[in-house]
Amino acid sequence: MYEEDLCRDYLKRVKLPKDDSLPKQPLLEEEVQLLDACFDKRTLKCIRNYCIVHLMLDCGLRSQEVRSLRFEHLDPAHNLLHIYVSKECKSRITMIPDFLLDAIGSYRFLVKRRAGVIFHGLKDTNPLSENALKQIFSDLKKESGIPRLHAHLLRHTFATGYLMGGGNLEFLRVLLGHYDYTVTKNYSSLAAQYRMLGIPVYRLDPIFFRTLPWTPFSRIRVSSGHGLFYAQKKAPQPAFIANPRTSNAPPGARTLDTLIKSQVLYQLS
Repeated sequence: MYEEDLCRDYLKRVKLPKDDSLPKQPLLEEEVQLLDACFDKRTLKCIRNYCIVHLMLDCGLRSQEVRSLRFEHLDPAHNLLHIYVSKECKSRITMIPDFLLDAIGSYRFLVKRRAGVIFHGLKDTNPLSENALKQIFSDLKKESGIPRLHAHLLRHTFATGYLMGGGNLEFLRVLLGHYDYTVTKNYSSLAAQYRMLGIPVYRLDPIFFRTLPWTPFSRIRVSSGHGLFYAQKKAPQPAFIANPRTSNAPPGARTLDTLIKSQVLYQLS
């Protein structure tokens, strides 16, 4: 027994850290156009795959978050997407653009489901598996002609595009669901380089940088499928700005990032 313990390879299943010496090049505008050209929006398969790709690209979701996403997690009235029990058992809220809500609505009409997990396999009613998602991106890599394409690259593109658009590093951390700045800060230098060189990295939807109205809380109940939320009434005066350092912000103005940080919509247990 003692000899067996000495000969056992305890490092056999230990994974080495990934090589991070080379920067991860985000997708450019023209590359996303090539990617979108792969989708025939008249078929269920292509509409499904289009939604999956743009949830990662335009909302910064992880592959596991996309696979576990449910229709009840969508809040179309406020362009919000609720992500529950993600990595390290954390939950968060992010924005979702109108064009993506429309695409998911088309997919929802075709599959004739109004609740439950959004993305399923084409031949059964089981939720989309990890291997099936990998196969989707393997096929897209060949069809689009983008050799470095993989699922997590879309999330890198979202992070870089958000900072290039004037987003704040702290609120990018919140949007991505990172615990600290260890990973998030890597995007800051990369975004600065691409902005300095004028490289056309894919631009995020203006919803992440738009001006939003603000009023104090009103007792308006909004159903979300996970309880009741208190929402706010819309007011005519704009109080949110994308970047207070580069905009003519009125005194005491609140930024869009403040909405995320202060969790304006919160769940009642």
